[in-house]
Amino acid sequence: MVRILSFVGTRPEIIKSLAFHRAAKNIPELEILFLHTGQNFGQTMADCFWEGLEIPLTESNPNFKHETPGAIAGSLLDYMTSKIDEYKPDVVISNTDTHSAFYAAMAAANRKVPVAHFEGGIRCEVRTNPEEINRRLADHLSDWIFPIADGDVQFLINEGISKDKIFNLGDITLDALNIVLKEHDIVPQSGDYDLLTTHRQENTNDPKRLARILKGVADAGHKTVFPVHPRTRQMLDSGLPAEALKQATNIEILPPQGYVDMVRLAAGCRKVITDSGGLRREAYMLGKPVISLVWFVWFKEMLKLGFKKSVGADSEKITDAILNFNPQGERPPLFGDGNAAERILRKIIEKVSDEA
Repeated sequence: MVRILSFVGTRPEIIKSLAFHRAAKNIPELEILFLHTGQNFGQTMADCFWEGLEIPLTESNPNFKHETPGAIAGSLLDYMTSKIDEYKPDVVISNTDTHSAFYAAMAAANRKVPVAHFEGGIRCEVRTNPEEINRRLADHLSDWIFPIADGDVQFLINEGISKDKIFNLGDITLDALNIVLKEHDIVPQSGDYDLLTTHRQENTNDPKRLARILKGVADAGHKTVFPVHPRTRQMLDSGLPAEALKQATNIEILPPQGYVDMVRLAAGCRKVITDSGGLRREAYMLGKPVISLVWFVWFKEMLKLGFKKSVGADSEKITDAILNFNPQGERPPLFGDGNAAERILRKIIEKVSDEA
């Protein structure tokens, strides 16, 4: 029996846990434990993301602190190290690019437990971006890396990581998306609204940037639904963002959405306007044009195919993209076939057996 410990902190990790949990049911020689690190921004976010997914959660961290980078590091490392010692896993999962992902890799490496990093190799070449920092460090601490696109493989090789550690077996995000579409009878179609999300600190910590984003959406005049992250909610209550929102009569504010409800919104929208890396990929998988609210680029393949347009927080470019960005042409399957989770888990079992 191979025991895997998966530390789960935020939306993308929870989504992938759904796919791993389902795939693990087909592998009797595998035990996978999901531990919540507490990283979600407030209990509302944590509760809504888990809602309806039926993922067995082994336990949660009640002592996560997010006031400073040092507090984050200390609370995550202390919790993860103690749980690695308690559960004695054969492998620890470092999942995506969050603080939970990086510190899971660090804690496991310190305890000499093999690390499997999912979504490794994605690069935007902006070293000040927190996710870029987490992903690079996790990659170089990991024993096995599972990128999601061919370009990511090349980034890893260019950084000196051995090909023997790299396995491009597909994107688990597509597995989870397909599960929800099928089980909740959601059919993608082009509706009468656009979907807006923004949660990255580059946008939410800067009132001027956030106000420009809202102005760009407002000036387009198209009906837009806006599920608001708690961090963003704080910024909308005063100053320039609050003034911009008053003028945006076409924007409908929604509370944070669970994964199933978010898939339903994305599947039924016309275009996706976002700074989220995961939602960008989901939008592509659903056939939706993506308007990116950050200036740095992940998944250059989507840009080359013309299904994503990067506009940053430029109001005029946002308005123009909402009104005029209508990509046509083929949309090849960039992220696999929707069966990545089981292949990845079986590869991990194989590697553990090889090193036993």
